[in-house]
Amino acid sequence: MTTNPERSGDYHIYLVRCADGTYYTGMTRDLDRRLGEHNRGEGARYTRGRAPVELVASRGGLSRSAAARLERAWKALSKEEKAALGETHSSDPDRPQTAGTAGTKPDDGAGGPAAGCLYLCGTPIGNLDDLTRRVLQVLASVDYVVAEDTRRTRALLSHEGISRPMVSYHEHNKRTRGPVIIDDLKRGKKVALVTDAGMPGISDPGEDLVREAVAEGLEVVPIPGPSAMLAALVASGLPATPFTFSGFVPRNSRERRAVFVRLVDSPWTTVYYEAPYRLAATLRDVQASLGSRPVVVARELTKRYESFHRGTAAEVLAEIERLFPSGEIKGEVCLIVAGSGFGGGEGKGLSGKGAGPETTREPADLSAPTIWRLVKEEEARGADRKEARKNVAVRLGLSRRQVYQAVLEAKGAAAGGESARPRQKGDKNGP
Repeated sequence: MTTNPERSGDYHIYLVRCADGTYYTGMTRDLDRRLGEHNRGEGARYTRGRAPVELVASRGGLSRSAAARLERAWKALSKEEKAALGETHSSDPDRPQTAGTAGTKPDDGAGGPAAGCLYLCGTPIGNLDDLTRRVLQVLASVDYVVAEDTRRTRALLSHEGISRPMVSYHEHNKRTRGPVIIDDLKRGKKVALVTDAGMPGISDPGEDLVREAVAEGLEVVPIPGPSAMLAALVASGLPATPFTFSGFVPRNSRERRAVFVRLVDSPWTTVYYEAPYRLAATLRDVQASLGSRPVVVARELTKRYESFHRGTAAEVLAEIERLFPSGEIKGEVCLIVAGSGFGGGEGKGLSGKGAGPETTREPADLSAPTIWRLVKEEEARGADRKEARKNVAVRLGLSRRQVYQAVLEAKGAAAGGESARPRQKGDKNGP
């Protein structure tokens, strides 16, 4: 029976360093013969004139398609990352690894696995003294570190006297870099994943790498550390049980208001991340959607100018505008929104002042009668019909046509179940 060369596992992927310091990645079924061709100047066009070459890393026993995928991933690496790849790969997969990378399991403090493992290491969100001893032990003993921004992570490791090979993994290279890291984990490598600040996997691309590792049945071990979300929540003065974390607030105002409207009847405290330059606009949307609902803005957590701003959205916005009259708000921000019914104790808000009743709340079902009621309330405040529908549409995150159709439906039901019809051309008055 003839073996299908596409499926046979006899392909090699290899990385060589040329005499001029550049790198070449290739794929072959006979590694020794191919290396000889490169050194005789008979190999690939790129390596001719750059002999001799030095084998940096290789991986054998692959199908042709798997080798081709890995070849593309290795070619996408930067020069520095290719050099680091040489430190983290044995040139012969069957040969023991070099000293300093093999046979030493990271001391994770919990008798962790000796096989390949992805360690999720929490790093400081501002104050370097928040780095735990357990994280330091793991970072110092893994085969290499995967970082969202290698420059920031290298500065952190240098501050602690740690030197490890480093590979970048971020939103723009995760599709090519992910398979390389997963392949290393399958081969028994011990890899530490860090983010710019805090725990990896929370609102950053590390979440995708963790999901891929779990899907492959690989070991994933969290090494807990600082978290801006949790630090903001526990110091906010708002109930921490129950709470939900919703990541970054949408950039578009209409989308933000639609998100906040869904909190009208939610008893859960909700935590968001927000960019400082959008904070003022976001607080205005909270005010428009939730009225006097208590909120907390936490800035620059664990840093020199750490601050908490508590009160209604309007009160916090006024304080922020007083502190930053130019509008250039500085520092990373967490926004915490109280659940429905919270008044800070004895009917008072977080600011210590009586919060008073919240502005009109829109029920979560957004039924046609509810929308009609809101339109009539807008008209009672002096808005004409068109303006009233527009205001309700903005508050609920709906289109004006959706509001118009809901009012038609509600009016038809109120008139005795008559079917509502869309406004026709020539009709003089809408609802």
